[in-house]
Amino acid sequence: EEFDGDVGLMTGDNSIGQNSTCIVMTTEIMRSMIYKGSDTMREVAWVIFDEVHYMKDKERGVVWEESIIFLPPKVKMVFLSATLSNAAEFAGWVAKLRGEPCHVVYTDQRPVPLRHFGFPKGGAGMHLLCDEFGNFKSDSFHALMRTFGDNNGDEKGQGGEGARQNGRGARPKGSVGGEQDLFRLVK
Repeated sequence: EEFDGDVGLMTGDNSIGQNSTCIVMTTEIMRSMIYKGSDTMREVAWVIFDEVHYMKDKERGVVWEESIIFLPPKVKMVFLSATLSNAAEFAGWVAKLRGEPCHVVYTDQRPVPLRHFGFPKGGAGMHLLCDEFGNFKSDSFHALMRTFGDNNGDEKGQGGEGARQNGRGARPKGSVGGEQDLFRLVK
């Protein structure tokens, strides 16, 4: 079904188009409407929960859980999350609760490519460290490392005159690598 622009918004601060065909709202607003027996909730056919991994949140999680539990049986649900680590377990819980299957659809494809950058404090510019294909950019990494300078006056970064003994800038006994150790760790 198409909504033809008939979309409303309900948050704690705003309420626009409460009688729209499609209403976007916070989970807290929806739970409140469920508890109050709202006429609007009686007409709901589908609920799409975006960012359902918030169920793990200590403060907000109970709101999500109660909303799922107390939605009328006729309401169909879709759950969206890019970071739900226990999707199969969650789907099993929903299936048991609702008495019908809950399917997990998964993809490794990212609609927005993930790239990693380094930006040194006080430095100029960003350095691409890992591109969207997972390729580590060692030239960029070494350029980033050069922006850190001489680390308190000591070229090897082992704590020159400005370093405190056994504090920040000082190396633990037996430590060797400097930039090379960090390069291996990051790569």
